Amino acid sequence: MSNGTPNNDWASKVTFIRLRDIIEIVPISRATVYRLAKNGQFPKPIRLGSSSLWVEAEVQAWLSERMANR
Repeated sequence: MSNGTPNNDWASKVTFIRLRDIIEIVPISRATVYRLAKNGQFPKPIRLGSSSLWVEAEVQAWLSERMANR
């Protein structure tokens, strides 16, 4: 049932991370992150103004998939 206010529950559950965080988690270069994302082999960033942010769960899922396929 809606009371006229938007439901923003999803926003409180999404965690965004920056490129520097990705590079700490996955030891690949900045250029490799962007190249893989461009080729559809890594989650694409969300652009907010001049910032690029990634959904943390998508990056974790990508890493988990790589670990499972080793």
